[in-house]
Amino acid sequence: MQRPQTLRNDEVEFVRTGYGKDMVKVLHIQRDGKYHSIKEVATSVQLTLNSKREYVHGDNSDIIPTDTIKNTVHVLAKFKGIKSIETFAMNICEHFLSSFNHVIRVQVYVEEVPWKRFEKNGVKHVHAFIHTPTGTHFCEVEQLRNGPPVIHSGIKDLKVLKTTQSGFEGFLKDQFTTLPEVKDRCFATQVYCKWRYLQGRDVDFEATWEAVRSIVLEKFAGPSDKGEYSPSVQKTLYDTQVLSLSQLPQIEDMEISLPNIHYFNIDMSKMGLINKEEADALLSEPPGCAAQEWLRGDTLHPRRTILLQLEYQLSCYLLRLSGASRIQMRQRGAGLCPLEIPFRIPLRVHGPPSLKPADFYRGDYKILK
Repeated sequence: MQRPQTLRNDEVEFVRTGYGKDMVKVLHIQRDGKYHSIKEVATSVQLTLNSKREYVHGDNSDIIPTDTIKNTVHVLAKFKGIKSIETFAMNICEHFLSSFNHVIRVQVYVEEVPWKRFEKNGVKHVHAFIHTPTGTHFCEVEQLRNGPPVIHSGIKDLKVLKTTQSGFEGFLKDQFTTLPEVKDRCFATQVYCKWRYLQGRDVDFEATWEAVRSIVLEKFAGPSDKGEYSPSVQKTLYDTQVLSLSQLPQIEDMEISLPNIHYFNIDMSKMGLINKEEADALLSEPPGCAAQEWLRGDTLHPRRTILLQLEYQLSCYLLRLSGASRIQMRQRGAGLCPLEIPFRIPLRVHGPPSLKPADFYRGDYKILK
């Protein structure tokens, strides 16, 4: 049996490389006399170097050991502190880019353990804390050499439930539909929300996170005395994003995912009982899920961001390749595509406010690596 031929180095291309240390944990304690403050975080760091010799030749001379990365996180926590996890992540990016000329990209993920200061009778304790899992604060910061940091913050694992003021009616029905319409139901979800900050603004990251969390809870629950009706998970999701972007100009775009955690009334008729929603059962799998991403238009920003779904006929005008018959598209889910086959690529394009979708059909644009 003939062995398959090994590809030459010039027949393959590195699309993206990186390595690092995952979930480096540290508890930072700020002591101001007898009054102590804490931040406990788990940090993941990934570096990209300007050469690939460690992959191609097994030459490790450029590799910063992951143990060094771990130690660096610890030392930066000691000397820089952790005012906010976003600032801490930017400090890590700045350190590796300024200390090592061959590092061209740093990506940092930080999540904060939700500790809250212990309080009794309205008096806050000076050094005792209680773990309160009411939403995990996380951030993602990526910075390229000679570029600004791109900062995302987010909330995850925020579990919420309301026992009324939610329904689901008027949906499309076909021969496979068995779900009944309901005017009143339990609505439970576990919120995942992530947003990107507009570059060039001074941001109070902690205050912004608290504001988004407050808006999420406000649009889910409504006023304390009567609540707010939700006709669908999608409507609640939409209202949350609209209010967030309206009140927080420092946020450029936001995505939210709300899995619909289903509770159903337990049928007790075989036991001669009528269950009037006093006892519900959790349907753990599979949950429904609604997700949406919103971004600002040119009314609020000097640049306009357009989401387009364009169909390209590659052989016509997109790419000119001498002697090549196939090209690998760096797009999620796309493999090797023959040049003659049209396909769809979702694009996020940044340009001047005058930019229009029609501009992309003229061919006067560049394809950037």
